[in-house]
Amino acid sequence: MAVLGREVEYTLKMIKRAPHNESAWNYLKGILQDQSLSKFPNLLQQILQLMEKPSSPYLIAFLIDMYEDFLESNCEEKEGTLNRALELCEQLAMKQDTIRQEYWRYFARRLRAKHGVIQQEPVPMGSEDSLQECSDN
Repeated sequence: MAVLGREVEYTLKMIKRAPHNESAWNYLKGILQDQSLSKFPNLLQQILQLMEKPSSPYLIAFLIDMYEDFLESNCEEKEGTLNRALELCEQLAMKQDTIRQEYWRYFARRLRAKHGVIQQEPVPMGSEDSLQECSDN
């Protein structure tokens, strides 16, 4: 664990120097793949500190991955975590990673379907009997 901690710290240091370097973000995710992103000490706080500066799409994508990991781990603040992840997906789709707009919208739909309430299509008037109740997962 000590070696992993040093690797994470070194990678975060390099990310601070060049936050738009996709390779550093991929390396960070790769070294943590055998461990839950949400379980690594102080990682979320360090990533959120990086958000204070103009942020890169890779930082936001990594943060979305972290929030998804929190949701998979049945975090206490499930609704708030899901909403933050969905907001970040929309930010990427509309502002920072528009070339992959459809991907980020798909990712948001997938998160919502898996961890939240699935939004139903509007039902035409007079067909109330076809309404189904959504259940919180």
